[in-house]
Amino acid sequence: MGKHKGFDYGRTRNPTRVSLETTIASLEGASHGYAFSSGMAAADAVLRLLRPGDHLLIPDDAYGGTYRLVSSIYAGSGVTFSPVELQSPDALAAAWARRDPPGVAGDAEQSEAQYHRHRGRRGGCARSQGRCIVDNTFATPYLQQPLGWVADAVVHSSTKYLGGHSDVVGGFVATNDEELGTHLGFVQNSRRGGAEPLRLLPRGSAGSRPSRSVSTANAPTRT
Repeated sequence: MGKHKGFDYGRTRNPTRVSLETTIASLEGASHGYAFSSGMAAADAVLRLLRPGDHLLIPDDAYGGTYRLVSSIYAGSGVTFSPVELQSPDALAAAWARRDPPGVAGDAEQSEAQYHRHRGRRGGCARSQGRCIVDNTFATPYLQQPLGWVADAVVHSSTKYLGGHSDVVGGFVATNDEELGTHLGFVQNSRRGGAEPLRLLPRGSAGSRPSRSVSTANAPTRT
């Protein structure tokens, strides 16, 4: 009684959202986690690191909403970008060599095997002079934890596998970078982009759905 518990304004912090953020951050091996109102809100919060003159590398098969955000909004604010075939380490290295100045590297969701095979070369490009951001929506931390490899941050549309039931819209960003964590917290609070208190999302199926998807993909085809 009479002792402040750290919650005074729902947009800034609330117990349900903090519980959700702590849980998903732990799954990603992250020290900071931020829940947003949608996957695009989460991506936008990360992209707000960019300043006029920065250059962004995005997958050549990027999610349409991400491409629209970059090409129609950030590109109009002095940010340049290049779509890159991220399955090719040589193409990525060449794109980094052409960039001027360095910016943020975007990485598409991939299978664990694909990411593992190229992670060293991708990490060398990204960590040398920029940031590497991985969309882990469809792999989920059940299959891969990119923060333990080369990623500076991991982004999710939690509407999909983390939620698992198509009845919750949300986004998430996890990071171990203190500066990036401070930035994300500031954006979340300032723009009211944080997820409302959600009791459905923690119920999700982050383990069962990827597991079944992999089993189905590996099952022999019956003719």
